Amino acid sequence: MRSLNLIIIVILFSGRLFGQSLSDSSQGVNNFEHHIGLQANGTGDMGLIYQLSYRLFYKNTGVNFEVYPFFSDYLNEYNLGLTFMYRFYQKEKVELLIIQNNYYFKSDEYITAYFYPNGYFNNGLGIEVDFIVKHDFNINLMFGGSSYQNAESIVPFVGVGFHYKL
Repeated sequence: MRSLNLIIIVILFSGRLFGQSLSDSSQGVNNFEHHIGLQANGTGDMGLIYQLSYRLFYKNTGVNFEVYPFFSDYLNEYNLGLTFMYRFYQKEKVELLIIQNNYYFKSDEYITAYFYPNGYFNNGLGIEVDFIVKHDFNINLMFGGSSYQNAESIVPFVGVGFHYKL
């Protein structure tokens, strides 16, 4: 008898949860946003690095995945990035975000005093301004400070990006 009561409670409870998920989807509310794009970031003496970008937002928080691969007979280098974002201001044509970026950079271009055979990390904190040109296209301007080359120095970073909302 006790197991029968438990089974009935589980079925009723799961039916209630399922009913709520149906009512949410029937309203057509989707809190996820997907963006793809290109961006260029400059940190320290590296110059601009052009990257492919994929963004995923859930309400006001999001993550941005960046990749810059370049392989040839003479040069192999890549940059992988993960940026955490929080929208704290949003109007019809402008959004402001706090960004915390993390990059791993590796290159075998040449050996200098700054050469890191195992690559190095850049971590930064900054502000991003998104200008919404059309409903599904925006231009991003980024600026802030970054711990450069495994936190050996603190340098400014700047960036610009173009993203298309899927």
